Amino acid sequence: MREEALRLLQRLLEDYESFFDSRGYLNSEGRKVFERAARLLLRDEEWLKERVSRVRRRGSYGDVVRLLELLRESETA
Repeated sequence: MREEALRLLQRLLEDYESFFDSRGYLNSEGRKVFERAARLLLRDEEWLKERVSRVRRRGSYGDVVRLLELLRESETA
């Protein structure tokens, strides 16, 4: 499930124009994809709850990038 969530987050970042508005925040389609990723992540990674909540509230491109970086760092640790 973690791999699927990583893939979905990566998809968000790769297709910026489809998933983010002109100000750099998730649009409705981007929020749908993020919510799928968030549900998958929180099943196994409860320690991410606070970070996921922040992205849900703000939904900025930078927040998504930081979440993905955190996941990749924890993967190598």
